[in-house]
Amino acid sequence: MSEEDQRYNRNWIIGIISGLLILALLAGAWMVMVKDQLPAELATHWNGRGEVDGYDSLLGHVLTMTFFSVFVVGAIGCAAIMTRAQSIMLARIGLGFAVVLGLMINGLSLALVVGQLGMGSAQFASVHGLTLAVSLTGSALLGLLVFFAYRPREVMHEQSHEIIAADLEANDPASAVTLSQAQRAQLDEVSQVTLTVPGMRWLIAAVAILLMLIGWYADQFVVIFGALAGGLCYWFFFAGAFEVDGQGTRIVASRCFKVMKLQYSDIKAVHVKDVRALEYGGWGYRSDISHKGFLTGNGPAVVIDMGYYQQQIISMPDVATASQICALINAYRLLETTKAATTK
Repeated sequence: MSEEDQRYNRNWIIGIISGLLILALLAGAWMVMVKDQLPAELATHWNGRGEVDGYDSLLGHVLTMTFFSVFVVGAIGCAAIMTRAQSIMLARIGLGFAVVLGLMINGLSLALVVGQLGMGSAQFASVHGLTLAVSLTGSALLGLLVFFAYRPREVMHEQSHEIIAADLEANDPASAVTLSQAQRAQLDEVSQVTLTVPGMRWLIAAVAILLMLIGWYADQFVVIFGALAGGLCYWFFFAGAFEVDGQGTRIVASRCFKVMKLQYSDIKAVHVKDVRALEYGGWGYRSDISHKGFLTGNGPAVVIDMGYYQQQIISMPDVATASQICALINAYRLLETTKAATTK
């Protein structure tokens, strides 16, 4: 990456953090100026019946607002910019989201204070609706502006020599891997590659369990049921297997449901490539206008080209497996072509 690109991204994050810090300091200064018009303790939380059940001092409120709107949101913005090597679109969305979140925190804080001006007690306080509406609208517009204005240069992702060699070998009719997979294709046995994103599965399980506990504590059956159903769906979403045999290729979702089936007549080419998961939207099953497949993370993958800008991308555990699966698919394609010619 050039020094110019580094400076461009550094200026963006410095500018956003500085802007949010200045805004938080101005908001905090105004709150201190109107301190005499506020209750001794500010209402900061309401229960489901709209009753105040949480209080904080003005100083605590200002410090909390500053911390979350500047430092936490700044960390989100930095993380977003760091993802540009994986996906420029994700970096732009993340930076825009960081701005929206930071401004919304400031706006909510202001609306909370404005709603308690002139009140001797915060017992019946409420959030000032107009201030909140204006701040939310402004936050959304500025976040959208940042999304359109932030235009980092694409980080070129070159294929390694190992990947290039594996792809050439898998598509060379005389290579050792091609000859061995041609013999394997003659047996017409199911070849299977396990697909799983273990870290993501356990994270989903932990979040689902936490939400279920919250629902149980709050006596909310809807939250418990939603967390259980969502957790199970995502648990299945992040696991499967890729199968290759004489009938074609397919993904078996959580080893139960066959999806994304392909016949060899639909395949135009197969290659071994080094892919970045975020370039295709993340991990697990992916499906958009031109790309389908299953991604377990960054690394080697088998890329199946169906023509008309349609591709299926399947992550592989290592380069050797990717080369073998690529050669095996080519072997089955050759067998089918030979059978079709013989039939004619």
